[in-house]
Amino acid sequence: MAEEEPVEQPAEAAPAEAEETEETSAAVPDESADASADASALAGDGSAEDATMSAVDGEQQAEADGEQQAEGAENEGVPPLSLGQEADEEQNDEDFEELDQDFDAEDEQDVLTDIDDTYADEDVYGKARYLQACEELGVVPVSQILKFLEHDTLQATHYGLGTRGALAVAQALEVNETITVVRFGDNNLGGEGAAALCDVVQRHHRVKELDLSRNDLRYKAGEIRKPKGGEDGEEVPNDGSASPTSQAIMGSGTPKLRSLSYRGGESLARLVQYSTITTLILSDNALGDKAVSLLADAVAHSMTLEILDLSRNELGELAGRKLGEMASVNSHLVQLDLSWNHLRVRGTAALCSGLVSSISLGVVMLGWNGLGDEGAAAVGDMLEGNDHIVELTLSGNGFTDVGFGHIARGLSVNKSLAAIALNQNMLPQVGEVGVKNEDGTVSSPNQAAQGTQHIVDAVNTNKGIVYVNMENTNAIQVEIEKMEGVLEERREKARAASAGG
Repeated sequence: MAEEEPVEQPAEAAPAEAEETEETSAAVPDESADASADASALAGDGSAEDATMSAVDGEQQAEADGEQQAEGAENEGVPPLSLGQEADEEQNDEDFEELDQDFDAEDEQDVLTDIDDTYADEDVYGKARYLQACEELGVVPVSQILKFLEHDTLQATHYGLGTRGALAVAQALEVNETITVVRFGDNNLGGEGAAALCDVVQRHHRVKELDLSRNDLRYKAGEIRKPKGGEDGEEVPNDGSASPTSQAIMGSGTPKLRSLSYRGGESLARLVQYSTITTLILSDNALGDKAVSLLADAVAHSMTLEILDLSRNELGELAGRKLGEMASVNSHLVQLDLSWNHLRVRGTAALCSGLVSSISLGVVMLGWNGLGDEGAAAVGDMLEGNDHIVELTLSGNGFTDVGFGHIARGLSVNKSLAAIALNQNMLPQVGEVGVKNEDGTVSSPNQAAQGTQHIVDAVNTNKGIVYVNMENTNAIQVEIEKMEGVLEERREKARAASAGG
């Protein structure tokens, strides 16, 4: 027994030293050689060799034990390393989800306010600007707008954005480098929202088409409004400075916006005068004569605007006169839509006096303006003197056969007109009592036949006419079908010439 104890003690010490060496090696790999050297010095040359072999055996045994533990952890009650890692990963996932929820719940402004100038320069689409403006103005960002900011067309119609939403988008357009078309129809923008968009488009010449239709800009867009209290009770200046709402997102270096107390119509005028916009759609805004008068003065000298839509804007005699003056001097506008206004006789006469000398307008739309037969006389005179209009719309203007006669008079001699729309001018049927006109003349009891014949004769005379719309006029169908046959032959010849040329 006494001889066995010296043998057992080194055997017990060797694993202990091996475990100690293994732990030291795991913690500080570079010190493992020194630990083995110290063990050899203490135990002697033979003991050090045995200790080293025991340490190697201990490492191999530890690796084997680890593999056995991983395979049979449930039996031994010791969790394997792989399950421990999975547990850590699951805990990390839970922590990430919790952080994600916290981020969604917290104010996004904490992140956006950290955007420095370098990052802002990289925000070529304006998404960061848009989100920041939405946060500051208290509006919910529209995901579709974020998507469209990456394309050339910002299609944001029927979203009900309101003034604040428009101000937020205006901030995105300040830095956006891709948008060339902005369509903001039916968004209840208000005068300030529309002015903000006009201001951006005016200063950044990338946008070529702007649609602000159906936004009810009436009073705010054209009239002088007295100053009133601002959102916080302070008075809003009437000098063109930014309103409190605008100031919420505008920096000191950004040009000031027009407030609600300023003439929004002048913002539209400045847009046309100083931008490179080619298409401006302002239909259904009830702008009125004063706003459009300001706009017409700017359009008169525009070198880029080609299409202007002012339909459904309650325009009367004053607007007709100012637009006529514009048409007589402008040399770039090619399409003018004035449908569904209140030009009546005087407004139409004033407009047509300017159209006579227009050298650029090719498409003019005057449908549903209450022209009557006297207005038709003014149109007839204009057609006799104008050689540039190619397409003319006169739908729903209450023409009788007398009015058709006036139109036919100009139609027969005009050298440029190719298409005319006379639909929805209901002529009384054969046998109905004649109608007394405003000029005192009495229409023929057989207006349908008379009116039809006037147009048919003019078309037969003028070989340049290729399209005539006479739907819902009570015109004599047999005569209309004959005329349509003639027009179809002309269209075929035109198509053949186009294909061969």
